[in-house]
Amino acid sequence: MGSPLVLEGQRRQTGWRYLLVSRLTEKGRSIQCHPVPSEVSTVQGAANTIQKVASEVNHQADSVALRADELESALSCGNRALQIDGDLRASRHNFERAYQLAVAAGDVQAMAEAALGLAGLWVSERRTVSGAAQLEARLQHVLPLLKADTPLALRLRSRLAAEADYRHGQHEAIMAVLDEVRAGPDPDPVVLAEALSLAHHCLLGPDDVRLRRELAAELIKTSFRTERRGDLLMGLLWRTADSFAEGDTHAERLLGELRDHLTEHDHLAIGFVITAIDVMLAIRTGRFDEAEALAGTRQSRSCGQR
Repeated sequence: MGSPLVLEGQRRQTGWRYLLVSRLTEKGRSIQCHPVPSEVSTVQGAANTIQKVASEVNHQADSVALRADELESALSCGNRALQIDGDLRASRHNFERAYQLAVAAGDVQAMAEAALGLAGLWVSERRTVSGAAQLEARLQHVLPLLKADTPLALRLRSRLAAEADYRHGQHEAIMAVLDEVRAGPDPDPVVLAEALSLAHHCLLGPDDVRLRRELAAELIKTSFRTERRGDLLMGLLWRTADSFAEGDTHAERLLGELRDHLTEHDHLAIGFVITAIDVMLAIRTGRFDEAEALAGTRQSRSCGQR
């Protein structure tokens, strides 16, 4: 059996072949093993190598933090564009970036939020077959990854139900989800607001007038709990559209109220619909030149909505 000095020399000659430095993240991942050259046979050489690996770990940790910040920023910007500004193009850009970052990070909750953001404000907002199929695939993919009784899961189910109903000219599925949301002891206001708006969009028949009015009124009330500007504007828009469809004498007053909200801060998507109503009113009264000019304004607005 060799002396301690001989054994120590042998250990130094063999050297360290691999160093593994674990970095704890939210997912408890580790960076890959780094080969250490066989010529690292001194304590000083090993120390230098450890320092180099540690530097790489710190760099990776900084990159992870930057990606997390970028994901949070993309979701925040997407929500602002959608709910406050009504800029559908900007919201899609941000939510698409957020979705890609969430997938890379394996962040299921962020994936769900981004997919819902990509669905937009309206039902069947994706006009192309491929776009609609991609959205549905993403929603269906992330849904089983969430706990069934969470608000995010209910929001995903509401959207999927509404998209399917709208394609088939029905409303049974979204109404069933809405009833489920309402049945809870204290419904999440965001879940309720989205289900109400989606259900209203799917109720297209002449026999649905009373129910549409009730849904719009409930959405307006719920918007004060969500504190989301988009919910209030959508409720007012649905109520205004219903009033014109019913021949309500107060319809133009409601339109004026909605217009006042947009005077304070524009909302491109709602403004797009208001301009369409203005075109209709101009045509009704024979102001065809004005209607044509308004239609041109509506077309320019639509550039930010597709």
